[in-house]
Amino acid sequence: MRWITTICFGLCFVLAVAQNDKAFVQRQIDAFSQELAIGGVKDWVVVKRYCEGRTEMIKMPDGSWCTSRGTYYTAYMLFDANEQGVKLKKWDNCGEFEVREIPLANHPGLKVLLAASASMESEEVLAYKTAVRNTNPEQRTAIYNCKRDYHIRAGGKEFDKHFSLFALSNDSGQPNMNYPYNNALGLVKLERQFDLLLKEYDTKLKRSQQ
Repeated sequence: MRWITTICFGLCFVLAVAQNDKAFVQRQIDAFSQELAIGGVKDWVVVKRYCEGRTEMIKMPDGSWCTSRGTYYTAYMLFDANEQGVKLKKWDNCGEFEVREIPLANHPGLKVLLAASASMESEEVLAYKTAVRNTNPEQRTAIYNCKRDYHIRAGGKEFDKHFSLFALSNDSGQPNMNYPYNNALGLVKLERQFDLLLKEYDTKLKRSQQ
């Protein structure tokens, strides 16, 4: 009887846990983007950040549990708010977070970078390239399953960009010949700006009540 009780408990727990995938995250982004468009906002940048195969289980504000169905995704949107700043919005497999305003005084170059995002359509992050082919599979796959998916709407253009964080790295044992080129791209500068913003604000973003 004990093993039956254990199985039942396990099944009940699984059924009680919300499970959402990448499509769920995208639906939330699409709904919010439509609201912005209706409200007259024309330009924004969205980035999905994820490491393939990494899952998360999160305790929600109401005490329930949520787990990613497959890979765990976080998505962030930056959009123009007014002359004083821009706004930051976040989603993940478990729902959305409240919008937070980012004062330009703290990040003076942010608005300029967003205004220039339309020019990033022609940019491509090149793959990690070494002078000698790397035959060490462990080194090739170590931590570089982490990816970035950008969706940019700016200057009447709308386009997507995708790259691996591996392409932005530079292993001293196997130098990346494309490292200087990649890190000079506006798209990568935008990625670095997201890094700075999230270091300061990510833990301050409040999860919305679902």
